[in-house]
Amino acid sequence: MRQLHIMLIEGNPGDVIITSEALNETKATRKISIATNGDEAMHYFEELIFNKNADYPDIIFMDTYLQNTDSYHLLNYIKSTNSLRHIPVIISTDSAYEQDINYAYQNLATAFVSKSSQVDVYFNHISKTIEYWTTVASLPTLNTHLST
Repeated sequence: MRQLHIMLIEGNPGDVIITSEALNETKATRKISIATNGDEAMHYFEELIFNKNADYPDIIFMDTYLQNTDSYHLLNYIKSTNSLRHIPVIISTDSAYEQDINYAYQNLATAFVSKSSQVDVYFNHISKTIEYWTTVASLPTLNTHLST
């Protein structure tokens, strides 16, 4: 099974812990990079772009409710930047509102996963998501540094 570098963009410390535990439980995670707000994530991505030997994440899990830089602004930035747009962005949030789901996909999110208040159900959702990306879908195998 391919080992993934996951970028987690999540402002809730409890959700960071739970999601990190769920990701580590899958045995498919080799590294988890964490940004706790939109500005941290933006800085992380800007650093990636300028480092030719950067270890790009294979998948990004992002909450919709971020402090500072709005999550949809961040999603638009990722999807409009040549060296980042290939990375699947999975919106993982407490929201199950149809408007939020539609808005995520309109802004080129790869998937929308609602966080369950039941930890075992949420762990299962994370496990199935990672299983999909490691056994069914094909991800790029090289970090391609392209100009923006």
